[in-house]
Amino acid sequence: GPLYSVVPMILMLTVFAGMGEEFGWRGFALPRLQARYNALVSSLIVGVLWGLWHIPLFLVEGTTQYAWQVEAGLIPAVLGYTVFLVAWSIQFTWVFNNTKGSVLLAAVVHGAGNAWMGGYINVYRGHFGGVVTFMVVSLVVSAIIVLVAGPAHLSRRNKRNVQKFPETPSGTPSF
Repeated sequence: GPLYSVVPMILMLTVFAGMGEEFGWRGFALPRLQARYNALVSSLIVGVLWGLWHIPLFLVEGTTQYAWQVEAGLIPAVLGYTVFLVAWSIQFTWVFNNTKGSVLLAAVVHGAGNAWMGGYINVYRGHFGGVVTFMVVSLVVSAIIVLVAGPAHLSRRNKRNVQKFPETPSGTPSF
């Protein structure tokens, strides 16, 4: 379709997928994890949890994830998708930390990514190999981010965004 057709899809997916998930992953979980771990480790944890969050879609007939598991098998499809989400989580942490904690921008990147990947360019195209290719590209992009920005903050200019917790009498943060 024409390029302008992707704009409504980006808006819709930003509101429903991006905002729906990013308030939890980047707005709540990531700052708390980054208080305890570096940005890379926090991204890996969020990515694995994000993969687990999507497992039900592999069991619902009619979803793209269901088609993947029919073609590739449940375990390879879930693992492949989770690896992709771990890579994407690193990229989203980079966006989040470089925008000083903007959940809105993380949601826009999420919605735009879903629109381009699943709608406009359709990485699946009826074969799980398209998903694997996209996963590898995402891993390369994430590796470049880690190499350039560093694993501590995934940012060269900003410190990672952390949730500040009151200290207990022993001096350790209370979670």
